[in-house]
Amino acid sequence: MRYEGSIYRPPSEARSLILQVTIGCAHNRCTFCSMYKDKAFRVREVSEIIEDLKSAREVYPSIKRVFLADGDALVLDIDKLIAILDKINELFPECERISAYATPQDINRKSAEDLALLKEKGLLMLYMGIESGDDAILKKIDKGASSSDMLKAGLKAKT
Repeated sequence: MRYEGSIYRPPSEARSLILQVTIGCAHNRCTFCSMYKDKAFRVREVSEIIEDLKSAREVYPSIKRVFLADGDALVLDIDKLIAILDKINELFPECERISAYATPQDINRKSAEDLALLKEKGLLMLYMGIESGDDAILKKIDKGASSSDMLKAGLKAKT
């Protein structure tokens, strides 16, 4: 497994395999967040990600959960996400859940059909930072989304 910089994950992902599919955060402008300020955003090559998965399979006898890191893995094109999810499912048939951080923008850019396909492939949980429901605060902290954008994304991801 190769990791670049500090790796962040939600507390509930403590026992998950952390798979870094992006480096940093595509938005990376939230004034309150310093998690990815030291990283220039980029999407990792699928071939590198698959190598990491194969390496993990050699080391770990059982992987129940996989967390797609860094800041917003859902920014990946649907084809890349599907390739990664398919390889996880192939190498780790015991995997029960795949999860990722997702921005409201990323969720809203995906079609309902794409989100349903991702769910079918095992991406069962998305973590979306909702720092406030107040549009003035969201603008001040440069969240990049309004409260209505967040609500729309949450409802869309839920279906």
